[in-house]
Amino acid sequence: MSSTRVMGTCALLGEAVAGAASIASENQLTPRQVGVAHMPELQQRILRRGICLPGIRQQFPPITCSATLTASHGNPNILLDGFHRPDAEGSHCWEGNPGDWITFSWEHSVRVTVLVLLFDSALDKGICISHMSPDNERTLSHMPPKMAKRFRVEIRIGQEWHLWKNVLENHQRRVEIALEQKVTALRVVLEDSWHAESSILYAAYVG
Repeated sequence: MSSTRVMGTCALLGEAVAGAASIASENQLTPRQVGVAHMPELQQRILRRGICLPGIRQQFPPITCSATLTASHGNPNILLDGFHRPDAEGSHCWEGNPGDWITFSWEHSVRVTVLVLLFDSALDKGICISHMSPDNERTLSHMPPKMAKRFRVEIRIGQEWHLWKNVLENHQRRVEIALEQKVTALRVVLEDSWHAESSILYAAYVG
């Protein structure tokens, strides 16, 4: 089973190599030059893909940092702390029940091109890689319980709210939603998780 167990590691290495190759191509650099002078840029590219680099904080676009972030409850600013999985320092997440929401708002209209959401994918559990593996609370053999299954995205143009996207069956940890709209606010409303009463969100940002 070793070939199966190392697939995750190979995938992560592939993401890193692809990011480095992209930087090299864009700037006419050798791979060594990327490693010497562009490591922070490469790390940020990897983080933007939803991959965890322990101890390295993701930096967010200025349009995200200029927004006021509010929520139906709790402190949504935890979504912008730059860390996307639980560790010894804390949970780094916001948790909501069906009907709960987070909102980005701006004083004036801004052009938002994309919304990125990072949901819970039960990274604290082992993955059940065989039907022979035990199915217990330490392993995962189905969709992550607290991953959002259904949610909707609403945008405010001027003072009027409009439904932008209604997601009915999400299977992804990282969800990217194209917008290309001038808005004064943007809201994400949770509607259902896969197997739990609440859903966990590790990051939400716009670009």
